[in-house]
Amino acid sequence: MKLKLAEEAGKLMEQEVTKLAAMGPDGYFCILPHHVDFISLLFPGLLIFDDVEGRPRSLRLEKGLLVKCGDEILISAARPEAAPAAPEGAERERQAEEVVAGLGAEITRRYLQKEEKD
Repeated sequence: MKLKLAEEAGKLMEQEVTKLAAMGPDGYFCILPHHVDFISLLFPGLLIFDDVEGRPRSLRLEKGLLVKCGDEILISAARPEAAPAAPEGAERERQAEEVVAGLGAEITRRYLQKEEKD
C-alpha cells in the first residue's frame, strides 16, 4: 500500500507500507492490504506502520484525517512528529499486553451499550 502523509505546510512523506495502525474515534484500528475503503478522523496518538522490509515505524499525531482508497492511504495531519523507537523485549511485551487489555475493555463497553439499546 502507498502511504502519503501531508501536514499543513505540504507533503511530508510518501512510502510503501504493509500495515498501518492509527487512533480513530473508537480506538486504534489497523489497515492491511485489500482493506475496505473508508474515511476516519485521527485522534491524538501514534501512527504505526511497517515498511516493505517489515520494520516498524511510528509518528506521533495530534489530529488528522485518513482516507483509504484502493491501494492508497492518504493522511492529512496536524503537527506530525517522529515517535521514540519501538521498545525491545519485556517493555514491548508489557505495552502489547496493555493494548490487548484496552481492546478487551473497548469490546466489553460496546457490547454492554448494544445490550442497553436492545
